[in-house]
Amino acid sequence: MFYWILKVRNKIHCLFKQHILSPVLALLDQGHSLHHVARGIALGFVCSFVPVIGLSTALSFLLAWLFGHHQIAAQIGNLLGGPLQLLLLIPFLRLGEWLFGVKPQSFDVSLMIQSFKSTPLKALSDYGLFCIRACVAWMIVAFLMYWVMRVLFSWLIVCWINHHKKI
Repeated sequence: MFYWILKVRNKIHCLFKQHILSPVLALLDQGHSLHHVARGIALGFVCSFVPVIGLSTALSFLLAWLFGHHQIAAQIGNLLGGPLQLLLLIPFLRLGEWLFGVKPQSFDVSLMIQSFKSTPLKALSDYGLFCIRACVAWMIVAFLMYWVMRVLFSWLIVCWINHHKKI
């Protein structure tokens, strides 16, 4: 039992080191500043939980380009935060309803599919507003979260560098 846990832990550690830590350290070795890389990672991380499935990669690319953040760092952040997108989808939908003072809508996938089959334009109108309200909620949270993540990722990168120097 414990062997299996250690094996999974080692596999996760190797994947993290290979796909996250090594590229970040490589960016720093190429002469990019710690804060430039941290800003890119923070932006990608925050973009990764936009409440529209399939939009996070393009959004992080576009925003990194607009704000002059590092593209690779933004995609690394997007990878890091990817699992949060589905986890935070319902809370953003509910926060959007609360912000706009709208009665909570049911979120039943089979009902949504049926609605799109029977009355596509009405369903698009109903669920489109649902999505827009969630995106407004995300923008408010994302603005605040970006600054927190920027500081956090700067600190983490410094810790990784110090740990990497010891090894």
